[in-house]
Amino acid sequence: MLLRNKRLLVFFAFLVASLCLLNFAAPESLYAQEDFLGKLFQALSWVSEEPDKAWARVALGDVYVALGRHEDAVTAYKTALRLEPGSVLAMNGMAYAYLGLGQPQKALPFLLEAWRTDPAKGDPTSLAYAYMDLNMNGEALETFNAILKKNPGNIEMLNNRGRLFFGMGENEKAVESFLAAIKIDPAMGDYANMGYVYSALGMEDKARDAFSEGVRYRPKDVESLSALGFNLFSRGRIEEAKEIFYESLKIDPDNVYVLNGLGYVYGAEQNNTKAIEYLEKGAFIDPSQGDYATLGYAYSSLGRNEDAAVAFRRAIANNPDSAAEAWHGLGYTLITLGRNVEAMDAFRRSYMLMPEPRTLNSLGYAYIVVRNYPQAIEAFQRALKIDPENAQARFNLGLAMLDLDRRPEARRYYEELLKIDPAVAADLKKVMDEAWK
Repeated sequence: MLLRNKRLLVFFAFLVASLCLLNFAAPESLYAQEDFLGKLFQALSWVSEEPDKAWARVALGDVYVALGRHEDAVTAYKTALRLEPGSVLAMNGMAYAYLGLGQPQKALPFLLEAWRTDPAKGDPTSLAYAYMDLNMNGEALETFNAILKKNPGNIEMLNNRGRLFFGMGENEKAVESFLAAIKIDPAMGDYANMGYVYSALGMEDKARDAFSEGVRYRPKDVESLSALGFNLFSRGRIEEAKEIFYESLKIDPDNVYVLNGLGYVYGAEQNNTKAIEYLEKGAFIDPSQGDYATLGYAYSSLGRNEDAAVAFRRAIANNPDSAAEAWHGLGYTLITLGRNVEAMDAFRRSYMLMPEPRTLNSLGYAYIVVRNYPQAIEAFQRALKIDPENAQARFNLGLAMLDLDRRPEARRYYEELLKIDPAVAADLKKVMDEAWK
């Protein structure tokens, strides 16, 4: 979603603000030049001619920020503050340099001091973004509200406040803020994030409408296009989703999320060869955003189990704290490869991250494979404690009792299954009939 690019977008906002806030007695032609090297030479000449002037050091710092030389910018702004301790421009500049270095905790004090020193020249917008980057949501919200109190029609702030509410889980307030911005100027609405909020609220029709509006106002906006594609996909409208993803790909051929989306579409169509093609492209372009877990399942469906194991392990490495599904897939892949001890470890790790009947059933299955029936039965019974109506756990317990030739208990689980899920009970009955011929 748009929020994933927040840090980059914020930095550009800081940079623009930095250049706009310049108010020193220097030729404005510096910022009209297209050649940043020329700007650097000009700023350096000012420093040489006016070594004791803070404005010259600020000008040099601003050019360094524009060039991405943030450490050099910090040095220039520090000198400016030594020459003129109350320079708001130098304080703001120092903040932008630290933000460019990915150090919002160092930027925050300078932004606060600049705003306290001269509210007219302080940068409350950047301050709010810094608060957000530091997960200081209450302070960020207070700052956005202060800006909006002075300028209720500030569309950028209304949209940003909506994103902040979304990140805080206050989805109704997020929608309210997005709608306020749209009311002022529909063309400036943040339809993509509003759609995500509606989706989080379970209002998929409104989410689809929001994404569609985003596409209407900005036909080349891949964010809104791909979001609409995923919305259609989640609603089972596979062909429409595919068309949207292909349209998005024409605009941005290297968009990993769109490539993943096409992988999901082809997977839903059971065309796993094409699914792998697009999932592999996405993973190649940006390994950190590649969907290796889905790729692993696609490999498995084609019997490419060694490739599947590698993909699942890559998914785990990318997101170790949310790798329950990848561990789960890896477990079944390892069983297929005959690596049963490793499989049990994978299922245990999956259960630790996702303690639910599904992962307990898989762990129990791995124990059955190595004929460790006591541990298998314990896993299935734990699944039933979590979900007393779980049909798969009863089916698995019935299988375990069959293997142990404990017929009365196998029949008991069959009878319980008849009341819960007759279809699963019928499957167990077939196995029982075959075992007891």
